[in-house]
Amino acid sequence: MLRLALLLLLPFVLTACLGPREATSSKPVSYTVADLDARGEGEHFTFFSLRNNSLVPVADSASTDWDLAFRSTTILVNGGASGPGMGGAVVLDDTSFAAVMAAPSDDAFGVDTGLEKTETAIPGGAGNGWYDYDFVSGIVSPRPAVLAVRTADGRYAKVEIQSYYRGAPGPEEITPEEGFRFYTFRVAFQPDGSRNLR
Repeated sequence: MLRLALLLLLPFVLTACLGPREATSSKPVSYTVADLDARGEGEHFTFFSLRNNSLVPVADSASTDWDLAFRSTTILVNGGASGPGMGGAVVLDDTSFAAVMAAPSDDAFGVDTGLEKTETAIPGGAGNGWYDYDFVSGIVSPRPAVLAVRTADGRYAKVEIQSYYRGAPGPEEITPEEGFRFYTFRVAFQPDGSRNLR
């Protein structure tokens, strides 16, 4: 009888030790975006939803449908001065995509306060944000950094810019005069709202 009572009690003990189901999180959704056009024709940004892995029409730029917006080397978040969402970002320097296993705490995230390079959550200017610039060759190259992003609806993702040139060529194949302002980047987006990005 005692053995039966212990067996009946065991599931409750295990549940208490493991905690609620919400404490566990799912794996993030991972994908790569190739050749996103950020030439800024008509001075427009290119709006992108990390949540849906899709472009968002310029007509919806005042909505929470997008998470990041690209024009030339500038990247905006959908939060603060740039949009109505809860978006934010922080540049995690000197790290790799695989090494970023969780989104940082919310106090680490910045929002856009304006369009100047010092007023965006992802700072502009060579060596400040996601890229370096070689003044001799004219080449823009990604820095060893990962962007931690809070999406417009308050969920989390990590983004690694891999190339600024059409076709994501290697450094020896880049011609700065042709095919630039085309982003290739990889994303891991966590749909369940947790900070888990591994």
